[in-house]
Amino acid sequence: MRVTLEAARRNARFSQKEAAKELNISRDSLRFYEQYKKSPRIDLAIKMAQLYRCTLGDIIFLKENIA
Repeated sequence: MRVTLEAARRNARFSQKEAAKELNISRDSLRFYEQYKKSPRIDLAIKMAQLYRCTLGDIIFLKENIA
């Protein structure tokens, strides 16, 4: 099952502030990714997948699977 990027973060029990710090990005950047206004670089998408304990495909293809 696919979930939003925000839901993946929440499921991993991270606040936006905590996740941004772990990913070494600004909270605003993370917010833009979660709102699908920007796409993360592949290296950042890999870090997100590891941090959120999901697959890289989940991170990269989440937007296309939102109904």
